[in-house]
Amino acid sequence: MFLALLGPSTARGAKPSRKLENRTSRAFVAEGSPLVEAEPHTGPAVMHDPEILGKAEMLSLVKKYANDIASTLLDGEVQRESAVRARDVIKLSCIQDHLSNMKLMKALSDQRLAATARDDIRADDLNLRHEFRGVELAHERVTELHKELLECVGESLEIAAPSGETSGPNNSAASPDPVSISAEIPKVDRPPPASAYR
Repeated sequence: MFLALLGPSTARGAKPSRKLENRTSRAFVAEGSPLVEAEPHTGPAVMHDPEILGKAEMLSLVKKYANDIASTLLDGEVQRESAVRARDVIKLSCIQDHLSNMKLMKALSDQRLAATARDDIRADDLNLRHEFRGVELAHERVTELHKELLECVGESLEIAAPSGETSGPNNSAASPDPVSISAEIPKVDRPPPASAYR
């Protein structure tokens, strides 16, 4: 859009004249939108860029992320308890695997959160951004793990046959048990001893 305003000579690599630059900048300001936005506008799906966040925003987001991680972990514990009550071993194993990874991420996040409370970290902008980014990455990972945890399945596993029939725990009585089938084991003669002397 900006190239179209400057004209064809600018598009080919030539520098625009000073008069043309002044006209285009006045046109942008006259329309009400400045050349450079004072505040970036991000949508809800876009993650915050730590480079454009202020100190107060980072400290606020760190606390929010830590609270989100804690509440997600509590929900994971609730899911684990329901799997224990249902005696669903497969689901319980899946949940415990994801829950242990979530707890590891929470421990890392807690270390970073504690670091943001120190005065020397708050005084140095680069160190604060580093600690904030650590908590943000832990929050993203815990959110992913929680989604996977909610998708853990157990008892109701059904296998679809090519004919369209489903076989699972409910209709296992109709099919024969493969372990109960008896097979004849042929007799094998032992070879003669290797030496006549014993």
